[in-house]
Amino acid sequence: MGRRISDESYAKLPPVNGEVKPYGEAPLDDYTSYTNCRDNSYFKAGDIVWVEQFVRWDDDGKPVHKPQKAAIIRVSAEMGNDGFYRQRFVISLMTDKGKWSRMWKNTWPGYIQRGYELVEERTW
Repeated sequence: MGRRISDESYAKLPPVNGEVKPYGEAPLDDYTSYTNCRDNSYFKAGDIVWVEQFVRWDDDGKPVHKPQKAAIIRVSAEMGNDGFYRQRFVISLMTDKGKWSRMWKNTWPGYIQRGYELVEERTW
């Protein structure tokens, strides 16, 4: 799932009541190098975003998801099987008590995109 955030990194997280950054996508650029992929990310460290989170299985055996606020700690990249890099975000989720979690986890642009879509649909 993730590991514990250091006290130093936890202090750098944005305020919990901060504004959520509107959704946008980075321009499709040359993602053949690690630095191009990382530096051309639309979301940067310190941004607050919506992320799709699994909640439970419904009676039909389908997954139920809800949007959850998350703070981006670090933007990274990883190489896919096709030789191109993909963005990876290290995030801290907001807890039910309205604080940032002390645990971090990895997420990818698709989960962020679907988180914003769930907020727009209000189906949760």
